[in-house]
Amino acid sequence: MLNANIYNVAQIRAIEALAQQHGVSETVLMQRAGQAALHILKNAWPQARYVTVLCGPGNNGGDGYVLAYLAHRLGLHVVVQHVGSCDKLSVAAKAALTLCQKEQIHIEPFQGQLKLADVIVDALFGIGLTGTVSDEYVSAIQAINEAPAPVLALDIPSGVHADTASFDTIAVNADVTATFIGLKLGLLTGKGLEMSGKVIVNHLDLPKELFEQVPHIGKTCAFSDFKTLLPKRLLNANKSDFGHLLIVGGTIGFNGAVRITAEAALKLGTGLVTVATHPHHAALVNIHYPEIMSHPIANAKQLDKLIEKATAIVVGPGLGQDAWARSLFKRVLVTKKPLVVDADALNLLAKKPMRKDHWVLTPHPGEAARLLQTTTDKVQANRSQAVESLYKTYGGVCLLKGAGTFIQSQASTLRVLRDGNPGMASAGMGDALCGMIGGLLAQGFSLLDATVKGSALHARAADITAKDGEHGLLATDVITVMKQLLNS
Repeated sequence: MLNANIYNVAQIRAIEALAQQHGVSETVLMQRAGQAALHILKNAWPQARYVTVLCGPGNNGGDGYVLAYLAHRLGLHVVVQHVGSCDKLSVAAKAALTLCQKEQIHIEPFQGQLKLADVIVDALFGIGLTGTVSDEYVSAIQAINEAPAPVLALDIPSGVHADTASFDTIAVNADVTATFIGLKLGLLTGKGLEMSGKVIVNHLDLPKELFEQVPHIGKTCAFSDFKTLLPKRLLNANKSDFGHLLIVGGTIGFNGAVRITAEAALKLGTGLVTVATHPHHAALVNIHYPEIMSHPIANAKQLDKLIEKATAIVVGPGLGQDAWARSLFKRVLVTKKPLVVDADALNLLAKKPMRKDHWVLTPHPGEAARLLQTTTDKVQANRSQAVESLYKTYGGVCLLKGAGTFIQSQASTLRVLRDGNPGMASAGMGDALCGMIGGLLAQGFSLLDATVKGSALHARAADITAKDGEHGLLATDVITVMKQLLNS
């Protein structure tokens, strides 16, 4: 999945149509998909002897029939249970069913009882699902999820919408998903990520030129994509070569947020880091890290000299939304220097929306909902649409946090982060992230590069930190591992 292209359903259908124009028929595609899925099944569960395949009425069901036929020929014990009428099968899927019948494979309608097996294959919907799941399919999916055997989903877990990663009522909870032709967005984020398990892509031996003729909606990204994240330092380097980051935030009771942001930026190698914070606790911010320059800010005018010296600015960690916070945010917005806008600064922006091309916005789903004047549920139901709307409304680079972080900008198609884990749902993680992005901006990286590389570094460091458990994962632990990762 290294730098893999991501497709929506319409684009996958366009590639399939081109394949047929190049002599690769629907039947051949189905045969390749069934063969690829069986190969994945055998690799994942080499000891499996009994396989139950649940087939729907579409071509995903046809893929399941091919897998069943080939598995039977290998000597596995195969049972096929179909949901819906076999009369509605396409010509290719009908031919695959006929092969199973000729092999005398046991085929029966699903009637609420799932045949037990070593592996269950979900071939109900694939990417063909467009509406809600009817009752008989709900029953079949429930039976799959309640069975003790591991599950292989073909193309995408049934019930998950391939373009949005959402599902209405229920979806198959797969251990492995064998997806064909290209990655679908629904496998990479939100509920779809939760249900897909390990995702394995097979391009079905289609020629590279077919993929070049069809646009994709995005690409995956990860820390492993980058040979080096930061350039090697010259022997005569000095701190002014590595930028000066100003961090604005930290109302009363929230001095920890700016401290975490500053620590992340320092350990990323930023030359100078200044914190502009509330006078109530300014002296406490650098108690453990005297390298942080902490300035008490009683009124917004005091920011001017600090802004002038900075090469990039982070605004928002622990900022609050009172008059003091509003005045500081307003003052920061005057500058044309690269900005990272996070946390309460996003909430203030939501109250007075504006568009700028020199900032990075880093909302979580709740903040995104406020920025778009909608609900968190609606943001999560279609995360790609939400991040696109954020970019169209606010400009710059927009990063939507969550399972499968999304990054959208004018200079790039959608980027979807592959790294990360649920342990990152803890206090201070966002503060560390904007410190990493801000630190890269201060060192001269572009908005997009700083966002992609900073978020990839943050997520990979969190994955390493979580090797001894996701519970109790701290942002400060991640920052420590981040420094080690950069220098390894």
